[in-house]
Amino acid sequence: MKKTLTFASYLPVLVATLGIGSTAFSSCKKKEEDAPPPLVQSVAPTPPPAPTPVAVAPEEDAAVAVVDDAGPKKVAKGAPADVAGLRACCTALKQNAASMPPPNNAYAMQAATMCEQFIGALAAGALVHDFVLGPGLARQIRAGSPQTLRRPLVVVGWCNFALTLTVPVLGTVLAHVS
Repeated sequence: MKKTLTFASYLPVLVATLGIGSTAFSSCKKKEEDAPPPLVQSVAPTPPPAPTPVAVAPEEDAAVAVVDDAGPKKVAKGAPADVAGLRACCTALKQNAASMPPPNNAYAMQAATMCEQFIGALAAGALVHDFVLGPGLARQIRAGSPQTLRRPLVVVGWCNFALTLTVPVLGTVLAHVS
């Protein structure tokens, strides 16, 4: 099996990163009305108060620890956690779009929709990576057959990594723009 890296294998990730970066930073403009904060005159610091003495009580030796055998612990089952709260972040962005002025609310709604699509793609990629390609590659390795699923597994993994980085960066950029 050849282990060569080609530009074509990283082209989709590069295009996605550059496309998102150029659209996200194209509206960043420095406001002219922002004036630098006024300088603060230095004031002599006040001396700290004198420390008060603290009384230390002597410790007693601990006795043998009592073991409480209440039986097996009960484990409650709950809903699976949303990884990193990304879906909650997209929902909050969509809710905040309603209170934004007219040109910005459309941008925020588009960004919230794009955020939800990224999260859906991330979930789909994780499912394909973990439950289809990963077990398939394990079967190929056990059988000693050619590992034809290794490259798609790596590509899906890198795409998921790129999406994992893109969603928080998108949220940060939008937080600074709005």
